[in-house]
Amino acid sequence: MDDFYADMHRGIERNRNAAELLKTAARYQHAVNQIAAERDEIQRDYDTLIGQNAGNLALRYAYASELAKFAPDHPLVRDAALRDRIVRHAKDTIQATNGDWNAVRELGATFTMPRRT
Repeated sequence: MDDFYADMHRGIERNRNAAELLKTAARYQHAVNQIAAERDEIQRDYDTLIGQNAGNLALRYAYASELAKFAPDHPLVRDAALRDRIVRHAKDTIQATNGDWNAVRELGATFTMPRRT
């Protein structure tokens, strides 16, 4: 009879251990689900950013093409170093302002063009 009780006691302990493992697994699964949701949100934000960047790039080239037609001597058309300087200032501005796109827009709107000669 002692073997019966010992086996029963071991079975009860295994069930308790299994229940604890299931609780632990549920906590881990909850954490995994949270991380997956955060990853999905980041992916959506990234996809949105890529789409916006593609639109901005297409507009930039459309504007540059039209500007070249109407003012081929304009500094933005002729001076690659000037274009690079504007891009560099934009990168510095976005980093310095912790992602303030309004500051970048303001930079572009107020950038002083060199006089045409």
